Amino acid sequence: MGHFPWPKGLSIGIVAFWITMMGLLVEKVYFHPAGEYLEPEAIGSEDRVPLGERWMGIYFKGAKIGYAHETMKRHEHGYSIHEKISMKLMVLGHSQQVDMITECMADRKFNLQSFHFDLSTGSTQMKIDGKVVGRKLALKINSGGQITQRTVSFDYIPFLATNLRPFLIQRGLEEDRRYRVSVFDPSTMSLNNVNVTVMGREKITSGGNDLLANRLRLSFRGIDVNMWLDDEGSVLKEESPMGLVLVREERQVAQKQGFGEEVDIIQAVAAPSSIPIKDPRGVSLLRVKLKRIPLFKYEMNDGRQKLIGKTLQVAREEWPNSPSLSLPPNGKEVKEFLRPSTLIQSDHPLIQRKAEEIVGPRRGTVEAIRVMSEWVYRHIEKKPTLSLPSALEVLESGVGDCNEHAILLVALLRSLGIPSRPCVGVIYFRDAFYYHAWAEVWMGRWVSVDPTLNQLPADATHIKFVHGDIENWVDLVRIIGNLEVEVLEYR
Repeated sequence: MGHFPWPKGLSIGIVAFWITMMGLLVEKVYFHPAGEYLEPEAIGSEDRVPLGERWMGIYFKGAKIGYAHETMKRHEHGYSIHEKISMKLMVLGHSQQVDMITECMADRKFNLQSFHFDLSTGSTQMKIDGKVVGRKLALKINSGGQITQRTVSFDYIPFLATNLRPFLIQRGLEEDRRYRVSVFDPSTMSLNNVNVTVMGREKITSGGNDLLANRLRLSFRGIDVNMWLDDEGSVLKEESPMGLVLVREERQVAQKQGFGEEVDIIQAVAAPSSIPIKDPRGVSLLRVKLKRIPLFKYEMNDGRQKLIGKTLQVAREEWPNSPSLSLPPNGKEVKEFLRPSTLIQSDHPLIQRKAEEIVGPRRGTVEAIRVMSEWVYRHIEKKPTLSLPSALEVLESGVGDCNEHAILLVALLRSLGIPSRPCVGVIYFRDAFYYHAWAEVWMGRWVSVDPTLNQLPADATHIKFVHGDIENWVDLVRIIGNLEVEVLEYR
């Protein structure tokens, strides 16, 4: 595939982020049962535990993009699980390598004892170590060459996804059995509820053979993942939203070279527009109908966006004309967006010193926002980046796409006491709407700022679906690959 002619000022990364972080949901998160634990003698025969190694091919819209390899071993006190996911993704004409390694130690009841998570994308790397201490998970996060520590409290000891499968096998896979579990995602350090339903036994084709498998459906924030297991608890097939499929394969087939070159993930899921929009960066008013998506799942009436019936109107805000204006944060809902988070490390000394250096003394809120956005725009190299956007990592590497620009700007502004939040949605470019991230800042009201384009405020072709820290971004998965936009009016 030739290079996609993308302007320097606009690199789209939301889909790449989703593929990296959310597309392999079941392979990268931690589970624990919401009910009682089984005692060791009640677990059942350990002969049914799927020891050994398994290989799976990873496919996106029918094209091979990588493989997954899992090894499970028994030791004196329990089990060790090693999993590697390796993908090569075409992003705007550039081939990007993504490797994720998860190592877990669990006891004989599959209770998590410790884990190590490593995400490497060539230019960036994140490492997370976790250990269960009482009813808390003690975490050590290495991002941007800096180590931070955090604890997460829980009611039940977490399970690795690979532990959940033999756990469910032992509990029983009778049709219509339901389990409610809680999920710990090491990337966002967040806990979420997941509903597991045993759908029954089905015939599927795997490796050219017709097999009888147990189908499970995992529901997570409105997203369904389907998984087919054999009677030993090994996955035969897994389907995630947006055309992502894992299929069990022999090692030689799974690792066969040349994958990841057939489909560009950004172009493949762009939302078609009914008509072209001329000069989109100058659009101040946009009226559209958003089709094939559940609008009721999103807060579309927010700030500059108004949903009237099935028609959404987006009006570009006015930028305050007083650069020296200072706006102290007020309101409980605003103060929430002053706090640091795992990947928006606004309380870290490096972030705080850089923010003070950029803005300097005696600037009002409005001028500080302008200076900060312009600095991020000019100093972060615009390059498609497959990573979990960490403000410290971006500050260190100086490279990123829209995700990295937005996250760094938010961290810098929060460190100065200016409420701000990332936003994700779509933006018009060329002949379609592409997935994009930008920011909103509090100026007595929320105002959009796009540091990737250096727009203050952002043009009205920015349609927001979700705002807030990264753990909320998964809600966009319901839209990706489904959205169509009917443009009614623009000016």
